[in-house]
Amino acid sequence: MLGRLNVRTKFLVMLLPAALTLSALAGLGVEQRLGERATAVRNRDVTALAEATGDLIHELQAERLAAVVAARRPDNLTEHLLSTQRRETDRAADSVRRALGARSLGELRSNGGARGDAVESVAATVDDIAPLRSRVRNVGAAEMQEEYTAAIETPLVDIGRLELGTASQTSGITRHWLAQSIEGESAAASDATALLDGSGAGTDEREASAAAAVESLTRSRLAVDAFTAAASPHLAQRYRDARKSLAVLDTDTWIDRLSDATGSTVLDVDAVQWPSSIGKRLDAIAAVERGSFVQDLDSLTHLAAGANDEAIVFGCVIAAICLILFLVALLVSRQITTNLAELATSAQELSEVHVPALMAGLRSGDASSAQVAFTEIPVDTRDEFAEVAHTLNGLGAAMVDLVRSQHEILQRGISELFINLARRNQSLLDRQIELIDELEADEEDPDRLEQLFRLDHVATRMRRNAESLLVLASTDSPRSRGRDTQIEDVVRVAVGEVEDYPRIHLKTMEAASVTGAAAVDLAHVLAELMENAVQYSPPGSPVEVVGHTTLDGEYVITINDQGVGLSPTRLLEANIRLAEPPPVGLAMSRSLGFVVAGTLSRRHGIGVRLRDQRPGLVAEVRIPPRCCPPLPSRRPRSSNGGNAPP
Repeated sequence: MLGRLNVRTKFLVMLLPAALTLSALAGLGVEQRLGERATAVRNRDVTALAEATGDLIHELQAERLAAVVAARRPDNLTEHLLSTQRRETDRAADSVRRALGARSLGELRSNGGARGDAVESVAATVDDIAPLRSRVRNVGAAEMQEEYTAAIETPLVDIGRLELGTASQTSGITRHWLAQSIEGESAAASDATALLDGSGAGTDEREASAAAAVESLTRSRLAVDAFTAAASPHLAQRYRDARKSLAVLDTDTWIDRLSDATGSTVLDVDAVQWPSSIGKRLDAIAAVERGSFVQDLDSLTHLAAGANDEAIVFGCVIAAICLILFLVALLVSRQITTNLAELATSAQELSEVHVPALMAGLRSGDASSAQVAFTEIPVDTRDEFAEVAHTLNGLGAAMVDLVRSQHEILQRGISELFINLARRNQSLLDRQIELIDELEADEEDPDRLEQLFRLDHVATRMRRNAESLLVLASTDSPRSRGRDTQIEDVVRVAVGEVEDYPRIHLKTMEAASVTGAAAVDLAHVLAELMENAVQYSPPGSPVEVVGHTTLDGEYVITINDQGVGLSPTRLLEANIRLAEPPPVGLAMSRSLGFVVAGTLSRRHGIGVRLRDQRPGLVAEVRIPPRCCPPLPSRRPRSSNGGNAPP
């Protein structure tokens, strides 16, 4: 299965286990921090519920005192005060309901346990406020106080249960004792309503109320002692400051009298003033409790925010690490695949481009041209890919050297072969031409003499072919002239080397001379072009030769035929071979005459170009001034359309 994957995919698959492990560890880290955040949020919501429940307890304590006063002294003013206090209690109950709406508390309620049961109990307390008021509507003051006290004691216990196991558990214990001390004084103040001036309570009721007040204050002082022992110095100082406030100091005398009250104790306080004075006292002490709640809520809020930030930061860091790991893997795999792709491309280029070019160079003999040059693979590393690249570079260079050495050997062998064959043929042809000349000199029969002339012409053409071999072998022709020659004589020599020479008509030939060094080679070039014109034109059609001197001193000879011509592609290839003849190798073709003509013309700077005409083809030979020294002015000579002599 892995064999079907590319290298980059395999590399990424290798990194997959590490990435998965890192992702799993990251998931555990994020989960741990999210758990810490959830715990902090749950503790914050629990503390917020405890704070709201504490406020509700204080309002219920104030409502209890107002309700007992209204029961003992019913009038419009006390009823109004009770109604006002009940609205405050309802607002506190609404705050508890909002706190109960937190999602974490809903999870606590559904999971059960001590804290879940405490949340359920607080919710039940809120729901029981309206039934509580219905139960105390037509009862006496003592029974009314018992109902309210029972309703207050339950949430007091619930607050302690809520804060068990939270980060503010120690503060919760301290607040519990403070709340118990406040409840003791609040209950004692409710009991003391029977001792108020004009309460109308009987002797037994006053005795019972006095005893209950003393007991409540005793519990309150014990709770204060426990609070003082457990409270932090800062919280204890705040409590001492609250005890020194005017609201507390103004009521200390009454509380002290209640500490040892009896049935005969009378508090000279107006019944309407009593709830207000006690309420201010208890509010001053309850402010210490509220401050403790606010401090813990701030701490838990910051803890939840910190845990949330840690989870976000941890997740971002892990995501960044994974991204960096992925990018590094991608970059490394990309570099590897890039190197592999370069090696594959170079190997493919070597096998599909350079090797065929080398083979073509061997066949064509052009082993020194750019087409057989090997482009080395760039190496800028020191890894295994660089070693493979060096190996491929060495292989390519070795192949090029091999081809070039083989080309040199082949060229040398071909040249030696051409020279050997040409020399042998020239020697035999020279002897044959001498024998034919001797036979022509002794022959008087016109018919036989004509046959000897034809045989002499064939031998001359064979000698030109032998000289072509020497040209291809890059060897100078043995025929040369030391003196300048008339251009017309050079043209006639060229005509004499063409098989179907009667079809060649010399038209206007402006007089000029050709240097002896270029005369023989120019005749050879003209013969090759005339042979080509005669061969590829209709039988019997003339081939016209015209020569003239240009204004810049060049001598131009044009050879016009009436053949089928060449296609644009073949015409372009022919002109390229004439201008830049390729080295002779194994790829001999029918354009051998163009190669010979191009090689000879390049020796002397002669320009040869073919151009199309309809019908036929025009071969234009431009002889440079250095090969055509000027002659004294003379009239152009014309053959009047006649055929050149053999």
